[in-house]
Amino acid sequence: MREENIHYFHIPVMGTGFSIDTPLKVAPLGITSVVSLVDDILIEQIRTHYCEKFNIPFQPISKNDPDSRANRITAYLDLLEHLIQKRFDEIVSMPFGEDNDKARYFNLLPDSSSLKKLYIQYMKIDSKDEKERVELELNSKMRRGLIEVNIMTKLDRQIFDENCNPREGYISDAKSALKGFAQSKVKGNIVFSAGMNPTLYGYMEQYSDFYRGPDNKLKKGVVLKVNDYRSALIQGKFLAKKGIEISEYRIESSINCGGHAFVMKGQLIGPILQEFSENKEKLSGVFYPLILKYYENKKLPNAPAESDMALKITYQGGLGNSGENTRILDFYNFDGVGWATPFLLAPEVSSVDDFSRKQLAEAGEGELYLSDRSPMNIPFHNLKASTSIQRLNEKISRGDWGAACRKGFLVSNTTYSKTPICLASREFKKKKMNDLGMNPESGSELLGKHEFRFLNKECICHNLGNSALIQLGIMSPEKAPVSVCPGPNLAYFNGTYTLEEIVGHIYGKTASITENNRPHFFEKELNLYIERLEFEISECRELDNKLVLYFKEFCENMFTGIDYYRDICNKEGFEDENLDSLKNSISSVRERVLACLDSLPQEIQ
Repeated sequence: MREENIHYFHIPVMGTGFSIDTPLKVAPLGITSVVSLVDDILIEQIRTHYCEKFNIPFQPISKNDPDSRANRITAYLDLLEHLIQKRFDEIVSMPFGEDNDKARYFNLLPDSSSLKKLYIQYMKIDSKDEKERVELELNSKMRRGLIEVNIMTKLDRQIFDENCNPREGYISDAKSALKGFAQSKVKGNIVFSAGMNPTLYGYMEQYSDFYRGPDNKLKKGVVLKVNDYRSALIQGKFLAKKGIEISEYRIESSINCGGHAFVMKGQLIGPILQEFSENKEKLSGVFYPLILKYYENKKLPNAPAESDMALKITYQGGLGNSGENTRILDFYNFDGVGWATPFLLAPEVSSVDDFSRKQLAEAGEGELYLSDRSPMNIPFHNLKASTSIQRLNEKISRGDWGAACRKGFLVSNTTYSKTPICLASREFKKKKMNDLGMNPESGSELLGKHEFRFLNKECICHNLGNSALIQLGIMSPEKAPVSVCPGPNLAYFNGTYTLEEIVGHIYGKTASITENNRPHFFEKELNLYIERLEFEISECRELDNKLVLYFKEFCENMFTGIDYYRDICNKEGFEDENLDSLKNSISSVRERVLACLDSLPQEIQ
């Protein structure tokens, strides 16, 4: 199955803005990337920019449009589709043998791909007739990268009117985003992340593009981003009962990637990957009878044969060199990998403003941390020196506690209102402080104290998009504080890179762009988890039975993972894979887990 891929890696979603236009930059070169659909306001700003840049007629979609969110998303995706196809067609029509984007397309390919081998063979051919024949074959086999879109299933805001009633005719944020993708011309995948949303999944039944067409193909595929095998089965079965096929399971380390960290109970990624690897061939067989039954019950044509269902398994999160990349592809026999972190440092790939990119390039382990900054109350990877955090601290010091909440995508709290408000908003923070009997002048003294961590919440739904607006010249840095959500792996990438440098690094075609002593991604996750366990125990003021059971399960899961890693370290690693770092950490981390377990009371009434 892997041989069908043009590339064996994809570029995952990076915040709301960092990969907002990445498909435009890399899809014509055969590379798949993912766009966030959280922020339709940002999407409309980016669409405006590119319509002006490419002299394309532009009709603004007002927020007063009753279906503005879905229509904005559709319009932007259709624009991407048009521009990418146009550029790809231009590349295909370029001559061979010249220093152009066509040569770049083929040179970027992994050496193991059949298309790359044919291209190398072509370069050695002397016969004119044979060259022309192979040129036609190469052109016919060139493929674009996919436009993929990401929906965080937990971000499913409902809109209310002035009487606190759901606005008539408005579907929720996640469903509107799904509708925007479904009615677009894009032939790509929708990536669902952050867990299961039954009503959102059920809403997919309204759109025929998620079902087999007359050509027996899916126009739009579904990718599930999951943290463990159990979740994959539950969500896959639910969708299969709706007749929806899973095109790909995208396994993600819950704590070793950028953005939000949906911390598992000490379940380390190694055993999780092993379980998927051992059950890979079974998954399609589990879902197929449910899908077939749906087609039969609904009397739908074009029901797939079991042999038509090609379920891919990929992994993303914390990878740092070609040896780790090879482990995923060859040891676990997966179909691909996701690489995000290094591409934040590639100006031709991601939309990161120059100042923030310089900060990221210079950031070491001490500048990157798992924070409590997200208003979703989920641990959030962060850059300590980001302009968003700097601006927030300045505001707190002068008693200006929160943001105006112009977009409201993360509203969730109803402590002080009938309709949800955001924990990072000025409205919530003022009401919280009043509730505590505090005044604005207290703000600077309270920052960092346990009871007042709510002051740290930053407006990420707005500030995560500002970097793209600055980089594209739409806003000035002075008016656009930038929030950054890099993975911890970024600490080991210390420069800015070209697309060729990063792709060469991924495939092991060029010299590594990270140091050889960089910790293995298994080790990095292992240490992140023990640090998280120690932090969570230290934060508990009182331990009840539920918490003790939670921490004990956390410890037992870590012991299981440590034993698995010990077995891995007893086998030969892949070239450039630093298994020694993992081997050196196992014993010390085990001792720390034991210490955590010993600190827990044996019985609680």
